[in-house]
Amino acid sequence: MRITKPPKSGVFKKKDSTIKDINPIIIKIIYLDQNIWIELAKGWYSKKGESYNTVLKLKEKIKNKDLIVVISIIHFFETLKIKNEKRRENLLNFMMDISEGNVISPFSEEIINKEIYNMFRRRFSLEEIDIKKEIIGKGIPYILGSEWFNKLIEKYKIPEHLKKQVMNLASSTKMLKTIFSSPDHIAHNQKQIEDLNNLKTKFNEVREKERIYKDKDFGNRVIMIKYFIWRILPKINEIILRLLLNKDFILKKGHTKKDFIKIFQEIPSAYTYFFLIEMRDRNMTRPIHEHDLYDIMSLTVAIPYCDIVVGEKMFIGIAKQTKLDKIYSTILLSSIKELDKYLT
Repeated sequence: MRITKPPKSGVFKKKDSTIKDINPIIIKIIYLDQNIWIELAKGWYSKKGESYNTVLKLKEKIKNKDLIVVISIIHFFETLKIKNEKRRENLLNFMMDISEGNVISPFSEEIINKEIYNMFRRRFSLEEIDIKKEIIGKGIPYILGSEWFNKLIEKYKIPEHLKKQVMNLASSTKMLKTIFSSPDHIAHNQKQIEDLNNLKTKFNEVREKERIYKDKDFGNRVIMIKYFIWRILPKINEIILRLLLNKDFILKKGHTKKDFIKIFQEIPSAYTYFFLIEMRDRNMTRPIHEHDLYDIMSLTVAIPYCDIVVGEKMFIGIAKQTKLDKIYSTILLSSIKELDKYLT
């Protein structure tokens, strides 16, 4: 028998999060691309120019608790690529100072899963998972998402009376900087860069195979449907089966393209990820760079879950073209000059 009412317990019962209380109350969340961080740091250390004035405004807003600026693991990866030790250390110190250790998790399957859960919760008028609280917060616990850190706590069976101490230490800016500036981590980062360079060729080959349709509009629709069927539909169907719901509970027979897009938009990180990649891949004359992968992994989460995103021109242009800023009520900027206007 299929049901249309939610169960009293089960898949939608929200778990107690070990670190759910770490995340501070915030007003505005700002995400900055690595290039913006570098330019602001240059201005700060030179103590002159427009960038320096922007940093002063940022610091004032942060001091007044009007906003926070978040960093991600992607920023650490890119910073550790800098071979000059002094430049690397200066940039790292600057990012730690401005962010105050506030971190945003990168794109992951776990985020998609929670977004899909929320899709079902809305239809049953249930309280939604506050994803922002689970992916934005202080220090190491949020570097790969709160779920990851909670599992780590469980794995090592940290006694209840020590959990608070462990979390306080893990949430500190000092611990964050220590871990990501260690020689071992720098060496590990170099290995990841090599792996990314190897992946570029594979991604370019995949793009060549996907872009085989002479009718480009038709081809673009096929790519989107294939992505949804491969990445999203199995997750939706799994919940439908677990709750004994009708198979057309989400995707109904007779749904139009507009209906399908609306459903897709209810999964913000997956929708953002798809369009950043899909629109980039339409430009067949532009090779895929390793920087693209970094940008996509971070912007995919930053665009739907931050208030202001200052990013690389190409991807910000794509986000605006596909109306991601309108859909998720995010201010998208591509320069320090633009950011400065919002801080005035």
